[in-house]
Formats: sequence, structure tokens, C-alpha cells
Amino acid sequence: MSILRTIRGRVALPTPDPTYDNLATRTVGTTFIGYPRLSGEPLRRDLLSALDDTTCFALAVQLARFLETLHNLPCAVRPGDLPVQDGHDHWADLYSRIRDKLFPLMGLQGRASVANHFEGYLAEPGNSLYQPVLRHGDFGPTNILFDSVSRTISGIVDFGSAGVGDPALDLAGLMGPFGYGETFVQSIAESYSATWSFLRRARFYAGTFALQEALWGLEHGDREAFDSGIAAYR
Repeated sequence: MSILRTIRGRVALPTPDPTYDNLATRTVGTTFIGYPRLSGEPLRRDLLSALDDTTCFALAVQLARFLETLHNLPCAVRPGDLPVQDGHDHWADLYSRIRDKLFPLMGLQGRASVANHFEGYLAEPGNSLYQPVLRHGDFGPTNILFDSVSRTISGIVDFGSAGVGDPALDLAGLMGPFGYGETFVQSIAESYSATWSFLRRARFYAGTFALQEALWGLEHGDREAFDSGIAAYR
């Protein structure tokens, strides 16, 4: 809620504007925030693919402006108690858990592919040398709202994973298995030029999403999530 109130009026697209809240308790069912509903429907990949090239590019420009305004909010206006996320230790720990819990359930090629993906990235010190920004953290099709009448982006929702970290993570959500693909992300980069420098890290992050899904499914007893995530690594 603090993040949402901080970015209100400072980013290039509508975002939830908390009006009601009860944060005095942590009891499930009584703790909540509420805000006026934003119009539109999720901009799913199949919906985007049905649009003409001109509209797609216009949507990419809108998203580029949103990300640029979000990522460039000065430190002075951010909530002051946000830890920095997405660092080397986070990805090293994720890889350790994947090795311990998922490797025994993978085929030889799957293990080799994952090892190559993580070890090459973690061994490169430059991958940690970025300026942390306020990023959305779950910037994918289900959280991007589309107005089918005006054929524009009508809002961005679900800031539950927002925080200070790597701006490349927001591109990864658009590139990943449920996203729009790298060609669309390159259209964003044409308007938000700094994203060209994020692409390598974004590719790495996107390549971990299925593994994260499998690991989450294994750790939480969600067989469907586990099967979906690990399928390519059997």
C-alpha cells in the first residue's frame, strides 16, 4: 500500500489507488486494502497477437513509458524501509535449492541445461553491477489491463511483488514463457532505450520462471504447478 501511494500520479499509467484499509491485524480474512476497480481486461498473449502491428507498437510505447517513469523514481520519494532484492545471493540460493530438490527429478540434459544457465550467469560479476530501482516485480500479461474500445493500456495492477531491485526483472516478465516474446520487448526498448542494457539479465531471469514454478509446486504440494514447471527438464 505504501508503494502504491508513493507512485500515485508519478507513473505513466493508472495503478491501484488504495482507498480503504485495515492493516491493524494480521488475521486472514480481516486484513485488507481496497481501491476503485480499474477498467480493462488482462492483455493476454493471444489477445495481443490478434492486434495489428500499429496497435501493438503503440501498446509497447505505453508500457515503455510506464516502466521508464517507475524505474526512474528518485530514491527520495520511495518508501524508506524497502530492502534491495534480486541480488547475487538470491539467485545463488535459488540455484542451490533447485540442485537439491529438482535435480534428482530431472533428466541428464535437463540438469546440464539448468547448470549452464545458472553457473555462467552467477560467475559473471558484472551481472550484479546495476543500479537498483523501484520495479513492479510481476510485470506480465495478467497484470496489464487492456481497453478493447480505445485499444490502449488502461492500467497496471498487482504490486504485491513490487520493491527495490533489478529493472530487468520487469522485462523478464514480458519475455518469459507466458509473456509476449523478445520481439515485443525490443519494441519497448525503442522507446525506453535503457532497456537494451537489461536484456541479458532479463533473459536469464525469464529462463528461471519454469524452474521457480516447479520448485514452488514441490515445496507447497501443488502437483499441477510442479508438473508444468519441470516438464521441459524431464
